[in-house]
Amino acid sequence: MNVGGTAYVNFEKNYGLSPNFQDAIKAVCKMFMENKKFMKSQSEEDQKKYAIHMENQRKKEEFYLID
Repeated sequence: MNVGGTAYVNFEKNYGLSPNFQDAIKAVCKMFMENKKFMKSQSEEDQKKYAIHMENQRKKEEFYLID
């Protein structure tokens, strides 16, 4: 799954090469919502693994804020 690449291509199609900040925020939010919706359609085992991954990412971000 190449979510990042797909989001980049779709964003460029919709907003051109020089989008404004509001368009960028809107596109990123949409990408995260689509990913969340996709994960809900996956097996329970995959959903649990994804939840663990997201928790680990959150912990890394907190570490960077402290550092």
